[in-house]
Amino acid sequence: MTPLSINQHHIPLTGFATVRLNSTSEEFGLLFPQRHDMGPLVVNGDGKALFALPLGGAQPFHYFRLGMGGPIRGILFRQLRLAVDLTSHVNHNAEAPLGALTFSSGKAAILASDARDHFNDAEPFALPIDAEASDEVPIAFKRWSIWTMVEDQAFELWRGEAVEPPEKAE
Repeated sequence: MTPLSINQHHIPLTGFATVRLNSTSEEFGLLFPQRHDMGPLVVNGDGKALFALPLGGAQPFHYFRLGMGGPIRGILFRQLRLAVDLTSHVNHNAEAPLGALTFSSGKAAILASDARDHFNDAEPFALPIDAEASDEVPIAFKRWSIWTMVEDQAFELWRGEAVEPPEKAE
């Protein structure tokens, strides 16, 4: 089954929710913010904090914590699925750049950096999506996509690639 791109097709209303997320929201999904100057965000909240990870824009894959009094409104897709380009696999521990989709210890994560961290240290931005992966064979993919099922149709919501760090001057 080939997913349809949301840029080329209409999505039934049953496939998403309009939401107003705040710092104590308990949501996970892909949010298309109401503001057109913001790209899609992976959001993950536990009721105590809501973290947002931009997938594009000026600082892709630099997550931030939503502050008090700063809600985000938009369209949220909750039932996410992931797909990877198998030819883009890299060593999880040595070669994975920001934005790589990683699988280890039965969990999926996106390598991200805290937006406040000017050293761009990569750390896993955990996704509450189970994956068949072990600590003995962790793997990362540089090219991957997010999609969802609405009724009997697959829709690709986002497709992208990890961000390679700039070359360091010698």
